[in-house]
Amino acid sequence: MTEEDFWTWFETNKTTIENLFDGKNEDHEIYKTPSENLNHYSEFLIPEITKKENNQLVLVISCDGVKKGIPFVESLTNNIRQFDNWRVQKYRNPDPVDLIPINGLSIKRNKIFITWNELPLKKYHVIFHTKVYSLKDIRYKAGTVLHLQNTIGELNSMTRIESVEFKNLPIFQSTKSLKTLDDLKIEIDKNFA
Repeated sequence: MTEEDFWTWFETNKTTIENLFDGKNEDHEIYKTPSENLNHYSEFLIPEITKKENNQLVLVISCDGVKKGIPFVESLTNNIRQFDNWRVQKYRNPDPVDLIPINGLSIKRNKIFITWNELPLKKYHVIFHTKVYSLKDIRYKAGTVLHLQNTIGELNSMTRIESVEFKNLPIFQSTKSLKTLDDLKIEIDKNFA
C-alpha cells in the first residue's frame, strides 16, 4: 500500500468512522480497518482516533515509540490534504495521565522520580528511582516508560532519550533532591524551543 492508497481509503471511509463516533453507526468493524491499512503500509505504524471537545476528530499516526517507524510516519504525513472535521497528527503529543494500569498494577505518575545525564547532541540518559515498585516487575518498567512518553511526547522519547535505567531507592531516602517527569519536559523544551 502506498501513501496515496492509504489517504484515498481514508477519504472514502472517514464518514463511516465519524458516524461511529457520533453513535450513528454501531458497526465497530470500521474501527479496525485503519490499523489494518496502516499495517499494509508499514508494520511499525498504528492509528489512534480521538474526538475533541469541538467535535473535531483527530487521527494520530504513531509508531508506538519504535524508532524504525519514524521515516514511515514522516513519509505518510508529509504534504497530505486536509479533511473536513479532521486533524491528522504525527506522533502522540504530550498528554500526561495520573495513573497507568498494566495487568493489575497501577503505576502512579506522582511516584516516579528521576535524575538524568545530558549526553552529546542534547540527548539524555534517564534514571528512574523507586521505592514503591519492585524493579523485577516488568509492568513497572513498562508503565514508567509509558508515563515518560506521555509527558514528553512520543517523538521526544524516541529522539531525545538515549537510554533509561532503573534504581531502587533506600526505604528512608528522601526524594527532595530528585526530579520529576515534568522537570525533564521543561529541560527538553528549553533545549529544543
